[in-house]
Amino acid sequence: MEITVKTIGIKELESMLGKMAGKAPSVLARVISRVASNVRKNLSKETIKKYSVKSSNVKATVSYKKPTASNLDSYVKTSGKTIPLYKFKIKPKNYTSTLGKKISKRPTVKAKVMKSSSFKTIGTAFIAKMKNGHIGVFKRDEENKIKELHTLSIPQMVANKEVMDFIYKDAAVTYNKRITHEINRILSE
Repeated sequence: MEITVKTIGIKELESMLGKMAGKAPSVLARVISRVASNVRKNLSKETIKKYSVKSSNVKATVSYKKPTASNLDSYVKTSGKTIPLYKFKIKPKNYTSTLGKKISKRPTVKAKVMKSSSFKTIGTAFIAKMKNGHIGVFKRDEENKIKELHTLSIPQMVANKEVMDFIYKDAAVTYNKRITHEINRILSE
């Protein structure tokens, strides 16, 4: 998932700056840097509004390239694998050993991925602690192998239409505010 913001051309900015045209690349670099910084912040903020995931989990998947006056390329990118269901809201959250208990006596596992949804029962899933200490929500497959249940990845959550609409809209607003501010600041020097 990569986000791109359209900018005004360097020639157009140079004509607006007049005698200060030589400062156009540094002006654009500062503006693009602020837009990218806002996008990074909003990725986390808007994603956690929709999904029952921690902000730190979202921030850990975001990478960013800062622009310079000589290279105005910049990006904000998120990448990552699907997240174990245990990292979302589940009931019961605390692990209690079910070793030796009949399946009918085990607690029912319920999970909630989106904040707007209610808890959903996950069939024959169970919470277990593996030998290496990892705790998760597991289920046996058709071959009787135990598999950990995963859900969406952070890039899939960020790609949510409402999240992306907000990010693009805010990026455009920030760009327009910052370009005006930077032009006025340079012209008043």
